[in-house]
Amino acid sequence: MTITKQDLTLHLSDTVGLTVKECAALVDTFFDTIRSTLATGEDVKLSGFGSFTLREKRARSGRNPKNGEPFEITAGGW
Repeated sequence: MTITKQDLTLHLSDTVGLTVKECAALVDTFFDTIRSTLATGEDVKLSGFGSFTLREKRARSGRNPKNGEPFEITAGGW
């Protein structure tokens, strides 16, 4: 099952009683906080839910799905 940011926003609005606009800001702020924390090199653990970590990946070969041409995927953490 896929849950979108809009799904979260609407569910919050229905259950908490805030406006959709307020809930959208809450959801955006929540994910922005996770992103910025990961960007500083820290892991994020949400007790009872899960953990977010960045992993370093080595450079590797890839293939463009549109035209089949090979290319190098650079190393990095996503």
